Amino acid sequence: MSRVIYVLVLIAALLAGCVNAPSSSGYGGGSSAGLEITYFDITPKEIYEDEGIDIFVTIENIGDKQLFGDSKLWIYGPPYEEWSGEGEMADAFSLSGLDINTRNMYKGEQREVTGSLYYIGDVQAGTYKQYDIYARLCYPYSTTFTGNFIVVSRDEARLNKKQGTIYDVLSSGPIGIDFIRKDRTITGNAVRGSVSISGSGSVGGIRLRIDADYRTGEGSTVRYISLPIEIYNRGSGFPTLPAECSLGPNVDYENRGYVAIQVLLNGYDITQSCFPAEDTREVNLVFDDGSVRASMVGIVKLRKDGNTFTRGRISCKIKDIDFDTPNQQYTLDVRAFYDYYIDRFSTVRVRSLEDLV
Repeated sequence: MSRVIYVLVLIAALLAGCVNAPSSSGYGGGSSAGLEITYFDITPKEIYEDEGIDIFVTIENIGDKQLFGDSKLWIYGPPYEEWSGEGEMADAFSLSGLDINTRNMYKGEQREVTGSLYYIGDVQAGTYKQYDIYARLCYPYSTTFTGNFIVVSRDEARLNKKQGTIYDVLSSGPIGIDFIRKDRTITGNAVRGSVSISGSGSVGGIRLRIDADYRTGEGSTVRYISLPIEIYNRGSGFPTLPAECSLGPNVDYENRGYVAIQVLLNGYDITQSCFPAEDTREVNLVFDDGSVRASMVGIVKLRKDGNTFTRGRISCKIKDIDFDTPNQQYTLDVRAFYDYYIDRFSTVRVRSLEDLV
């Protein structure tokens, strides 16, 4: 007689999050998480040759957690040979960028960046030149999803009439997760999923969706749990692998759209059960306690849809699940690490001095 196992799931989503940021001129940033350019202004919007503009940038930690890494800010767009930067714009208006001290930056803290750009080019009389000026911020971020699932044997489920319950704690953040439970059973040698859990985020830079598909292995015994995981980019910018803010504002296309993933089951690293060997590597990661440790991660490349990097998918095969114990709980941690680029822009118009009346 085939053996029937009931798998009941209890999920708790623990998220590092943020709230919606105020919008400013141009695209970018509005739904991104962690650090945000909450204010970007250029004044005046129209100048004459040999005059300058003042640039004001406010960077705020709108996430729910402290940051432990430094960030980079670039001001770019106008030709470098036609403009000259002063103050903090002298560094920001360069390929090397301006280092922003965001280490140990708590929720609600701000960093102000100010400076000036002076026009040193020429404009033909009776015409004007219009320049798009961009502020691009790169910040390091990570978010951890923690889920608990409970395996209950058939006899225990019948005796105590146990039913699976599900709850979630969802805040807006770089990874948002919603869960929808669908309970089914696994019957012996039938390869069927017993529970499907899907999630979709609300607001954030990177969103994670988890679909748990419980399958049988060989014979009539359940051998493993197959767990597909999808990562979504829900921000207006793009992610890169950790520690790549140093690549500069013009990140090569080949380096865009990557996220580093680490997966733990009951505290044990099972990342290599989720990725082929060629997609794993050891990198230095900054954790939420501020420590930096060399860790094995799997690399996910997000697919591109139009001009946006959208989603990627991996599948973890979780073995050594105990289906004989009446009630057994497991804890799954999925950690995403990445640098995230967001933008703001504004415009300025430059007229010829000969048109000054």
